[in-house]
Amino acid sequence: MNAIAYVLSPPVATHDAMERALQHIGFRQRRFTSSKALIDALYHGQPSLVCLDVGELGGDPYDLVRQIRPRAPLVPMMILTAPEDDLSKEIFLQLGADDCSIRTVNTEVLAHRTRSLMARTQAEYSDANNSGTYALDLDDARTLAHELKNELHPLRMLVSMLEDPSHPHRELVPLMRQAVDRMCVQVEDMLDGAPQGRRDVASDLFTVCSNCCTMFQSAYRHRDDLEIKFSSTFSAGDAILNVRPGVLHQVLSNLVGNAIDALLSCDRPMSRVWLQADTDWSVAMIRIGDNGPGVAPEIRAQMFERDFTTKGEDGSGIGLSVVRQLISKLGGNVDVVSDPGRGTVVTVALPIR
Repeated sequence: MNAIAYVLSPPVATHDAMERALQHIGFRQRRFTSSKALIDALYHGQPSLVCLDVGELGGDPYDLVRQIRPRAPLVPMMILTAPEDDLSKEIFLQLGADDCSIRTVNTEVLAHRTRSLMARTQAEYSDANNSGTYALDLDDARTLAHELKNELHPLRMLVSMLEDPSHPHRELVPLMRQAVDRMCVQVEDMLDGAPQGRRDVASDLFTVCSNCCTMFQSAYRHRDDLEIKFSSTFSAGDAILNVRPGVLHQVLSNLVGNAIDALLSCDRPMSRVWLQADTDWSVAMIRIGDNGPGVAPEIRAQMFERDFTTKGEDGSGIGLSVVRQLISKLGGNVDVVSDPGRGTVVTVALPIR
């Protein structure tokens, strides 16, 4: 099982039994000692399980469940309470928890309950999908949340810039409209059950690359130490791809965004990201490069795997796996060349229409 559990528990709680239970059934764990930290983390990624040890936490545990459930609507939630707590299992279940029990130090009991919870909720979601009640599964929901977050981050920065009356508003409004349109299409695709990247709609490679670069340039224009450039050997209309513009933008924005994240995490007097588009007969070559810290060989071997991240609590491990999945569906491939200490170049090859 390649799964991660978010566990909220007070520092003095008996962690060992739950930790061993989750390890026993194959969960990686991310632990939190404050409800705020857990809720903030849910904005950045969706785990496979949420476990709340509310026995010794301060605040209202019922209100905590109310806050978490809308932010993780399809994630199984387990509640553990202390024997002396006067808390109602029925209320927790009504508020959206999937299981509630008295905390125990018995590893086997916790492992059995967790395994049963996962099997039961997965079966319920599967039945709902078959009956048409849900169009999303858990991985779809995590992916959608990640991609919408990628769109909302630069959009939020652009909106904040519009509050400055001296800023050129007309330049930013079309970018914001495009971002909103892409989010709407992503949501509609997921609700309709349409696989991403499979619609036969044409994209102008030059236009999509240029718009993606302009979006990041506008979002980071306050950074004098960051340079983002786009170059191409062809013009608009010369390279048409069989892919929706939003899907191509999704691939590029994940790669450019990752390059920027890597640069901002290191000390560089001038950070540079470049997006270069070229054509070779019937293949479009898109290169995203940076002068960042580079990627070690052992990380390159895993960087496109689901749930793998080097960003710690700020990473979801979803973005690059989505990139590889979309490129594969489009009949292309992706390659990474990196020189530790000097930078990285990611090359995407896609067939031209």
